[in-house]
Amino acid sequence: MAKIRAFESLVKKYAHLADFVVVYIEETHPLELGHVKGNYEISSHENLEQRLAAAQILADEVSLQNCPIVADTMDDATNILYGAMPERLYIIRDHKIVYQGNRGPFLYDLKEMEQNLVRLLDQPEAVITNANDEDNGKEEQ
Repeated sequence: MAKIRAFESLVKKYAHLADFVVVYIEETHPLELGHVKGNYEISSHENLEQRLAAAQILADEVSLQNCPIVADTMDDATNILYGAMPERLYIIRDHKIVYQGNRGPFLYDLKEMEQNLVRLLDQPEAVITNANDEDNGKEEQ
C-alpha cells in the first residue's frame, strides 16, 4: 500500500471502534516485469507459500497493531470479488459493503474513508457509500 503510513494512523485512531484487516493480493509490481525500480524484489507468486512470504514482508515493514495482514488465495478470489487491484479500501458492516473507495493508490482517499467511518459510527443505521462507484451495496462474500 503506497499510503500505508496514513492507513496505519487511521487504524491506531479507530481500532477501539472498528476492526481493520489488510488482504495481501497478487503482486502489483512483480520483479520479473522490471517496470518499477527500487521496489521490493518480489516475483509473481507461484504458490501460497510465496504469497504468504510476500505478505510477511509487508507485515515486517509496518507495525499494524490491531490490524491483521492476511493473504488472498491463489485463485485470487478476494481480489476478483472486491476489484482490489492494485489496492482498495472498504467499510463492511453486517456482511454488507457500506463504503467502497476508488482504486488506489492514487484515486482512493483516506480522509473520505475516515469521514464515512465517523458518520457510520455516529449513525449506526446509516449506509454510506462512495458516489463515484456504481457497484456499492453488494453483499460481502
